Amino acid sequence: MINRSTLSNNSAQGGLGQARAGHGAGLGGAIFMRNGSLTITNSTLTANSALRGGNAQGRGAAVFVRDGTATLQYNTISGNMNSTGGTVYLWNHASVAGVLHMVGNIIANTTGGADCEASLTTNLFNLAEDGSCGTAVAGDPALGTVGLNGGLTPNFPLTGLSPALNAAAATCTAETGDIDQRSTTRPFGSRCDIGAFEFDTLASQAGPNFVVNSAADSNDGYCDLLGQGIGNQDCTLREAINAANAAADVSVITFAGDYAIALTTHLPTLTTAMTIDGDSTTTSVDGGDVYQLFTISAAVTVTVQNLNLANGLGLPDPAGGGVVYNNGGTVTLANCSVSSSTAEKGGGIYNRAGALTVTACTIEGNRVTASPGGGISNEATLVVSDTLFLNNTTGSTGIIGAALFNGAGAMLTVENSTFQANTSSGSGGAVASTGSATIINSRFIDNRANSFTFGGGALFIYGTSSTNIANSTFSGNQATKNGGSININ
Repeated sequence: MINRSTLSNNSAQGGLGQARAGHGAGLGGAIFMRNGSLTITNSTLTANSALRGGNAQGRGAAVFVRDGTATLQYNTISGNMNSTGGTVYLWNHASVAGVLHMVGNIIANTTGGADCEASLTTNLFNLAEDGSCGTAVAGDPALGTVGLNGGLTPNFPLTGLSPALNAAAATCTAETGDIDQRSTTRPFGSRCDIGAFEFDTLASQAGPNFVVNSAADSNDGYCDLLGQGIGNQDCTLREAINAANAAADVSVITFAGDYAIALTTHLPTLTTAMTIDGDSTTTSVDGGDVYQLFTISAAVTVTVQNLNLANGLGLPDPAGGGVVYNNGGTVTLANCSVSSSTAEKGGGIYNRAGALTVTACTIEGNRVTASPGGGISNEATLVVSDTLFLNNTTGSTGIIGAALFNGAGAMLTVENSTFQANTSSGSGGAVASTGSATIINSRFIDNRANSFTFGGGALFIYGTSSTNIANSTFSGNQATKNGGSININ
């Protein structure tokens, strides 16, 4: 019997050849069983290989059963390599009668052939990533990084998104003796987890609310209490968003301190209702002029508040929103700064669909490169209040709406806001609108439109749009062509 052990980096290299070593079959990279009985429980088999010589076979990188009876119970078998297939392999031949029982095993990340090639006598609660051997669960098991992870022998932790969680027997006492490879009690949840690792969430934040306690941008699959749990023993913004996406209830993500978070890739799409609250405007998220920050799915309600959001770069598809891309959600952006970001459309924010409210924010120094809206591009419903648009620009010649673009069929309301020193290479130094717009108690100061076709240093209103302006001031605006402040075309 093999229990709570790790078999790794072993190799069978085709030394069974008829002529000479290296020209025969490599069978059983970690274990080759010819007869007798074998039980493997709560163990990890990884980085083993079964390599063929010449035209022979290389099978069973983890376990090759030729004859006898083998039982595999609650093991994690991941990252093994075969020449011809079957990380777990049962030889099917008339001259032998091998028997293989499998209960609660993970087989995944195989290189070369199937995860499992066997006619199983017992097949319960197993997960093969490729679905081979007719396992109950198929797909990516979402494993963490192999390591001690609180045990004495290396193991693969399950992440919080793993389909192996609570997917085995309601009680696994007979197979495992109530413990996993690390001697953690099973089951921790409603059922035992598949594999050698029982997910213990005591060190992870239970949700639905999560606290970011690190400025790092790593993701080990756990939103942990600081200094507890496995992996990095923290909760990054990326991990908190993933945890909130998986939560059944509305989540609130807060921050344990003032952090400067530098992204290493785009943040996960926000797919469920949540609030991300920086608590103060000294916490920042920076895309490094390479990564987009927040993408919001359709039909979800999201609030992002009290954050500095900077240096985002909109994805090429969809081509917009360096900081925020709203694809149909109900989104509120409050007491935030959106700055120094770039996209083809909506340098700072692209409201493609849904409803967006921007209140008490600063939209500064953003740039659009191919389509209108240096600060914000709106194609749906946008409400702006108590917000400053400052030094936003458009790129190539003729692009309109340096601070804000309101598209055809869209609805815009602006109240008690300031547009200052925005510069358009086309018309509408501050705002260009072909949709419905209402502007109340707002100020347009020192904006410039460099269009040689139309103009509108502050506002460019065109098409069949309906625009209402009340209690607003226009001062120091310039147009290279017509309409120093307003051009209606």
